Amino acid sequence: MLVPTYQFDELELINNPDIQNLLTDISILGKAQSYLECNPIQDLVAMWWSKTFEKQANSAVLQKSS
Repeated sequence: MLVPTYQFDELELINNPDIQNLLTDISILGKAQSYLECNPIQDLVAMWWSKTFEKQANSAVLQKSS
């Protein structure tokens, strides 16, 4: 079955060494602190991709905040 988006499981992402390196990268934290002018908090780890299967936009693939 074709679906508009494919998502990775959050636990699998957190346990991935490459993702762990990104989450703990001090240079990324520094950029976030500079941009936000505060100490950022990591509260979500998500990764997905969307595939175009239709000629018109599909509301099912919209990015939504939790």
